[in-house]
Amino acid sequence: MAVESRTGSPIEGARRVRRIAVLLIVIVLGVWLYVAIMGVRGASSRLHSDTRAIAERSPNWILVTRGQQGLTVWLDSSRVSVDSGFARIEVRMEYGEPLPVPHDTTKRFSIAESEMDVNCSGRRIRDREGKLLTARGEQVGGGMGPSPTWTSFEQHPLSDYFFAPLCRTLGTVNSER
Repeated sequence: MAVESRTGSPIEGARRVRRIAVLLIVIVLGVWLYVAIMGVRGASSRLHSDTRAIAERSPNWILVTRGQQGLTVWLDSSRVSVDSGFARIEVRMEYGEPLPVPHDTTKRFSIAESEMDVNCSGRRIRDREGKLLTARGEQVGGGMGPSPTWTSFEQHPLSDYFFAPLCRTLGTVNSER
């Protein structure tokens, strides 16, 4: 003897369970698709309860590259200004593992924010200002002043693995303006 559900026959109960299962699958696929598409803009950090300062990044930050040793580089698209053949930009480098602060190895940083002038066609850079932050956003180093001279991409510590994707991203940002 079949037991009837409160809402009707056992067949209706099975249909309801199947509809709920299909609905759950659609929701999971929708969330996965959202993260896959919007991950570049930080959706994954919003969906995963990341308490780090990294999650505090505004939507103006555009992914430049994910590189060596967990390094992720972002460009603040709201602060790009082009003047006389170069772009003044602000970048944010997020490191997978905290690194020791130069000149004070008792402290560690996970984020480096830098303002720089970049001349992609001339393949050169001039550092302006920078600061080092903990994962929670507390400044632990930096305050570096501007460099008066230009440095070639090849001679700069960040080198081509950073500048090639940065210049591609700058080209995209400038074409959207």
